[in-house]
Amino acid sequence: MKKLKPEELIHNYVNDTASEEERIILESWHLQELKNSTYIPSQEHITIVHKRMWEKLTSHTHLQKPTVVSEKLWPGIAVTAAVFLIISATIYIYIKPISQSSVIILTQNDVAAAGNKATLTLGNGEKILLQQTNKELVAIQDGINIRKSNGSLIYEQQKNTKGTSVINKLETPRGGKYQLILPDGTKVWLNSASILTYPSTFKGKERSVSLEGEAYFEVAKDKEKVFKVLSKTQTIEVLGTHFNIKSYKDEHEIQTSLAEGKVKVSNGLQYKILNPGQAAFTDGNSKTIKIENTDLEKDLAWKNNDFIFKGDNLRSIMREVSRWYDVEVIYEGNFNEARYFGVVSRSKNISEVLKMLQLTGKINFKIEGRRITLMN
Repeated sequence: MKKLKPEELIHNYVNDTASEEERIILESWHLQELKNSTYIPSQEHITIVHKRMWEKLTSHTHLQKPTVVSEKLWPGIAVTAAVFLIISATIYIYIKPISQSSVIILTQNDVAAAGNKATLTLGNGEKILLQQTNKELVAIQDGINIRKSNGSLIYEQQKNTKGTSVINKLETPRGGKYQLILPDGTKVWLNSASILTYPSTFKGKERSVSLEGEAYFEVAKDKEKVFKVLSKTQTIEVLGTHFNIKSYKDEHEIQTSLAEGKVKVSNGLQYKILNPGQAAFTDGNSKTIKIENTDLEKDLAWKNNDFIFKGDNLRSIMREVSRWYDVEVIYEGNFNEARYFGVVSRSKNISEVLKMLQLTGKINFKIEGRRITLMN
């Protein structure tokens, strides 16, 4: 094989013209480069690689039509590409930063990704496990039809009836998710370990719901009725817009990220107006609302069925992983300093996420049932 420059190897790989020998060299080189380097890729390179190379580097067997990457990117792309190479679910590993026994532990004791699981509590207290019922029409409640369709729970008011409003609750367990369409047409994506409390139909001059956990809202426009989301330390008010709220008990702050429109965020003492691309942060100890520009791709990754890590610490990552896979996490060692970058589909088994992190060479994992032990 003729000796190729690094940029030529990458070009061939991305365009699906590399020989098997070239692939082996490229992958081994990139992985070793990442393992031995302290270089942290820039945000610009991460974004470029994510958009242009991710689909090309996730699988040897499912490569799509190549996307040409500008040659201007070559000088700094090698290690950045390695970050995304190591998170591939089906990539072959030709170096050995992980012991063979560790790989066996990961693959023999695996945990599947979360699925459509939720419990609906009706106004009369009746509980319905949505994953266990095959009925399309789940319930009829005071002139409201509640039905399942394509993984969503839909509220529809019967014709020629006004319906009495009663309080309902949709609760996803750890390892579960669900989508809800409220009677006004508002769409809600509920993440794992979350609870949404809401009326079966909206009466009066406002539409008010309560959230514990995480949810993404696409609020139906209604100039006559403000839509409110109540969480632990925030109240969100909108007329019609798209936003995400992360309000878990085990997270230090509540974060509201705005994707479209405008929202009013208040904490009982003050309020701030959010613009698209901004996030509001509050906690139980502060009397102020902190506004920052945010990374919407990262904030909304869960809704798009991805994990995206951009400089996250391990404990933050594992809180998210533990909710999604319904696992307990045990730490044996000090993991306070390390930061991680990567993207992996949330539809993969937990072993794929753990392998991605383990390839840094700084951590090892052991899976025992639903207990994950991290060691360094």
